[in-house]
Amino acid sequence: MGELYTNIQKEDPVLKSDHNHFGDSEKVDVEKALCIMKQQSKSGLSKPLEVYAEGVAKLDGNVRSKMPVEDHVKRTLRNQRSKLNPIEPTSLDNLIIDGAYLN
Repeated sequence: MGELYTNIQKEDPVLKSDHNHFGDSEKVDVEKALCIMKQQSKSGLSKPLEVYAEGVAKLDGNVRSKMPVEDHVKRTLRNQRSKLNPIEPTSLDNLIIDGAYLN
């Protein structure tokens, strides 16, 4: 683990010690795969299970073993998609149907 110090204004960083461990490329690959899955979930109409299955199928065995629990990933994908939904109106007077939802 490395140490980095700065002044109070967070300027002039000084490295006190170097990193003493190697990076974990498999964890990086997991994060990249999760990021791609989230983007696909936001942009497409595929179900979270389909997005998850496609994403995991592209990974090798070592990376796949470091993936979070399937149910947790699918929940995250559902949450990503639900963020795109319009806000639920409190009454019919507040109901506005956007053009994207008219078809």
